[in-house]
Amino acid sequence: MRCLLFFLILIFNTPSVAIESTDRNIIADKVLPVALQWLAVVDAQLYEQSWHQTSAYFRSQVNLLDWRDSLIAVRKPLGAVGSRHINSVKTFNRIEGGPDGHYLVFIIDTDFDNQPALQEIITLVRIDNQYQVIGYFIE
Repeated sequence: MRCLLFFLILIFNTPSVAIESTDRNIIADKVLPVALQWLAVVDAQLYEQSWHQTSAYFRSQVNLLDWRDSLIAVRKPLGAVGSRHINSVKTFNRIEGGPDGHYLVFIIDTDFDNQPALQEIITLVRIDNQYQVIGYFIE
């Protein structure tokens, strides 16, 4: 868990870059579906499968069993997802301590059955022209 928190701190201490309008279509058409499909796996409580669908870098930093146990501890008390709305999207090219790349951070306003008004933060990185999850956090 300490490794996961450290990893997330690195991501969110990195300055973001404005998204150009031409990038918005790519995000909506190609990247957002990847994020939402991955969240559906998490919503289905397929936590080990969600870990396998993350980037190799994420898997090298976060142990499978730690990931599974963290999600069980955090997600189970929240209940089912009632609704999700994209709040914002940020892009950046590097994270401190991580590989350079093209990153997108989706901040999603989420209402869970047992806890409304939370934010899910999901970070994806482009690897070989495909986006993969590299971070997930609920606050």
